[in-house]
Amino acid sequence: MSPIIWALIAVVLVIIEALVVDFTFLMIAAGALAGVVTALATDALAPQIVVAAIVAVLGLIFVRPYFRNYFSKDKQLESNVYALEGKNANTLTRVTSDAGQVKINGEVWSARALDGEIPVNTQVRVVSVHGATLIVSPASA
Repeated sequence: MSPIIWALIAVVLVIIEALVVDFTFLMIAAGALAGVVTALATDALAPQIVVAAIVAVLGLIFVRPYFRNYFSKDKQLESNVYALEGKNANTLTRVTSDAGQVKINGEVWSARALDGEIPVNTQVRVVSVHGATLIVSPASA
């Protein structure tokens, strides 16, 4: 088979991969590129297919899992409310284990004290986030 045909197959597979983003078609495209190299070395179709298949299978087995893990959408960066954990805030009201309010990053949040009671105008540290409520403790603790 002509190296041009192998190259066209690789291009089509890369385009499909761009639409799907699963790294499957990219590995098969790598096999097709190996087919290009093999086609440049020999006109025999069997070695071209074997090399393309081996490279594609090795890519699917070894490279694709690494890519999927590295580019995984499941990796959660600390963002939104979860990025508030460990940050400092100021109490706007008395904060008890039942209720209170703090101001953090210019926003007012409901808060509860981790232990005891925290007076107004005290700097606190966000220990955790439960829904829309921040669990806080004095910053010096």
